[in-house]
Amino acid sequence: MTACNRTPSHPTEYYVGPNGSDSAIGSDASPFATIHHASTVVKSGDTVIVLDGTYTGDILTTTSGTFGHPITYMAQHPWQAKLVGTRTGDNTKVWAQDGDYITVQGFDITGPDYNGIAMEGIYGQGIGNRVHDIHPACDANGGSGISANGAATGGEQIGHNDIIGNVVFNITHLATDTGCGVTHNDNTDAIYPQTPFGNTANNIVLNSRQGIASWHAARNEVIVGNTIINCDFGILVGSGDSHATTNDNTIAQNNIIVGASVYGIVEEGTTGPNNRYVDNLLWNITGTPVQLQTGKISGTITADPKFVNYTGNQTGDYHLSPTSPAIGSGLAFPGLMTDYAGIARPQSGPMDIGALLHSGTQRPLQ
Repeated sequence: MTACNRTPSHPTEYYVGPNGSDSAIGSDASPFATIHHASTVVKSGDTVIVLDGTYTGDILTTTSGTFGHPITYMAQHPWQAKLVGTRTGDNTKVWAQDGDYITVQGFDITGPDYNGIAMEGIYGQGIGNRVHDIHPACDANGGSGISANGAATGGEQIGHNDIIGNVVFNITHLATDTGCGVTHNDNTDAIYPQTPFGNTANNIVLNSRQGIASWHAARNEVIVGNTIINCDFGILVGSGDSHATTNDNTIAQNNIIVGASVYGIVEEGTTGPNNRYVDNLLWNITGTPVQLQTGKISGTITADPKFVNYTGNQTGDYHLSPTSPAIGSGLAFPGLMTDYAGIARPQSGPMDIGALLHSGTQRPLQ
């Protein structure tokens, strides 16, 4: 069956390699050279496997999958396909993912761009990526490590984008930028869900301006089981500016926030009365621990989480030590099947708080 006649029930694997050619056939032995070219060939249900190596240059992919038959872009080995952006300035993106029903999994992403992965369709997934050292300017436009905005297809009010099991660090303006600070406009977000019905779970976020910040058309968001360390803002829930709706029915549960210098948890902009903040652990918050407008909070723990090896950056081990107060202090969140490291989570009863359970071995973050 030829590629042009394939149906989603007969998916194909294509390969991209650092020594490939876009005139090749895209097999393991004869890979394409670029992810962009692979994206012009794929159909619903196909997978693009990116071989180990460094790929320089910004990426734009526009082909969409379909419901039940997403297109998957996957690193051959986690973080060994290294994507390095090359542009600077507002709205630059290492990977602009403009299609719907797309999964981007297992890449290492960095560069001078103002954004790492920008999921600009609906029903997108960013899973298990390492996004780091993205440095937007200190201005109103800012940038992000991983964002979900649905803008390319008019999906701002549809969303359903998931950001799961990623490690994101050093997403902040450069030290040489002037005029930056808590009283200045610095919209730099490690993880930035902007559309409704998204899941932000099992992520480890370190040393960034805003850890997880929902805005614009965000509502009905699930922010659960994340570990956020040394960010100015831990979790921000709100709505405003273009495509804005009231951010309501959002839940932030079982998260660990350590070292926030401005807010641990904060609501801003337009928020509704049904936002809930449940069983989160906050520690060493040098700014305001919690500031809500309309939401409800319960079960907050204020105690040292006692990580296995706290370094405050990506060199640490953020499993919970046996004496951690986060062990069994939350309630299971049905549908969240594993932790960051792939260890099975309980589906009912007590749940460890944070991205990593106290059992298992952590994959290094760097």
